Amino acid sequence: MFNTTAKAEVTITEITPIQFPDSVLNPSKTARLRVTWKGQLRNVRNTQVLGDVYNEAEFLVTSDTDNLITVNMTDVGDVPGVTLKTFQFRYKNKTYTKFPVTGLANPGVDGEIVQVGMRIQYTKNTSTGGIAPSYDITIIEEEPIVVP
Repeated sequence: MFNTTAKAEVTITEITPIQFPDSVLNPSKTARLRVTWKGQLRNVRNTQVLGDVYNEAEFLVTSDTDNLITVNMTDVGDVPGVTLKTFQFRYKNKTYTKFPVTGLANPGVDGEIVQVGMRIQYTKNTSTGGIAPSYDITIIEEEPIVVP
């Protein structure tokens, strides 16, 4: 007799990374701006945007089961003075902004394209030059409810 344990797998493949526009910070105030899940620039405060190169992030999410999924998004906090927040996760024609989100339909083996937007905030003491803050997207498959 032998026992096996099946393990479900969710795959997240980055298609396009989020890109924030170049900007000049106000040295005396905290600055912020948002790139929405639609790739639009919004809520620019205390900074001057240079140029028009920016876009939302895009991912392909697939799964090898049909279990419901839970999604969470968090700032890694790897760049001093920079915070990523107010995440937007666009999935199956609905935008989620409070995390974690539970009970979402499974993307299946063919997958779903997901768009992501977020706000970036810089403190007045943020270093100059190119920065690339990180964030985590965690997607797990929920255990199916077994009714005896």
